[in-house]
Amino acid sequence: MKGAGAMEQALQGVRVVEFTSGLAGPWIGRFMAWCGAEVVKVESRAHPSVVRLYVPPREPERGTQPRLSPWFTDWDAGKRFVALDLTKPEAVDLARRLVAQADIVIENQSTGVMEKLGLGYDALVKCKPDLIHFSTTGYGDSGPNCRYVTWGPNIEALSGLSSLSGHPHRECTVTQYAYPDALGALHGLTAVMAALAHRARTGEGQLIDLAQYETTVASIGH
Repeated sequence: MKGAGAMEQALQGVRVVEFTSGLAGPWIGRFMAWCGAEVVKVESRAHPSVVRLYVPPREPERGTQPRLSPWFTDWDAGKRFVALDLTKPEAVDLARRLVAQADIVIENQSTGVMEKLGLGYDALVKCKPDLIHFSTTGYGDSGPNCRYVTWGPNIEALSGLSSLSGHPHRECTVTQYAYPDALGALHGLTAVMAALAHRARTGEGQLIDLAQYETTVASIGH
């Protein structure tokens, strides 16, 4: 207890660093922040996440209004933010120092991006030997499609989910919601929590690679 009526939250004391965009990665940190974790999201002013690119529909002349975005409120509330230009060595050094004081890294960059920046698992585990590093991409970090950049609707089509949506007398269509992102985030959250439990027992961190395509196929069922 920290005060009258104040209860300790389930993930209080857990620190998370995000290198994320869209929904598949940010929603994991969002749920963890809800439960008391300290979540720091690394952003770029030059290349903002899609959730920051909000234009008010009734006042389009105002242009992009990143602080008014309802997507941002839904997917990134409860976090702290730092803007770093990761193309600069000093910014990469700052990011590594953040990770050295964290328990978990969450990233959903395209395959190879984190390694190119010098922030891949092999580099970060040297900063934090028991680090839990969660990485999620459209098709995983290996295989014939691993280098493709993807969004939820692409995975809906390839997984077969599109064939199950829409009206029966019309051709198949996408769901108009990025279900693979949400599925990847919820399965990813479960994996991260399992990794935390494993580390509590053994002291070992781990690298988790989740392919949103595989998660979507598994969720469709027969």
